[in-house]
Amino acid sequence: MNPTYVGPFVKATAKVFATMLRCNLMRPEIRRKRTRQPYHEVSGIIELHGAAAGIVVLGMSRASALRVTEVLLQESPTTVDELVRDAVGELANIIAGNAKADLEGLSLRLGLPYVLVGKHHLLPLPDRAKASSIHFASDWDEIVVEVGLTAPVHCAAAHAESA
Repeated sequence: MNPTYVGPFVKATAKVFATMLRCNLMRPEIRRKRTRQPYHEVSGIIELHGAAAGIVVLGMSRASALRVTEVLLQESPTTVDELVRDAVGELANIIAGNAKADLEGLSLRLGLPYVLVGKHHLLPLPDRAKASSIHFASDWDEIVVEVGLTAPVHCAAAHAESA
């Protein structure tokens, strides 16, 4: 995936975790995403629509999802219930919204967040999406943001005309 599109998600994720959760994310490692399998058990998903289409996935362990809920909502859940799903979904939404602000040329619209739990599901990447995963070390556990975007329509049209 184009590094220009990955940078805003690195920046947004680090900022949101630092300001909202008081959790420092370190050493982002960017990898090419080759499968639709999630890295972690809890996946907050936002679909993107506009000049490019795709998804943003905020992935974390169950323990990190419980911690997110505890810090955001001052609740102490013991299982991944609706409250935890809501907290993770909202966090994914905030990260995607912050990154979207730095991707103005793509005219992106965010879908509604939803959360999948377990590792036995496939992420809904668009067929032609180029995907990257951004792995952060943190005070809590590894946090992964996966971003998959199709080529922007204006770029695809220009490429087709030059071929």
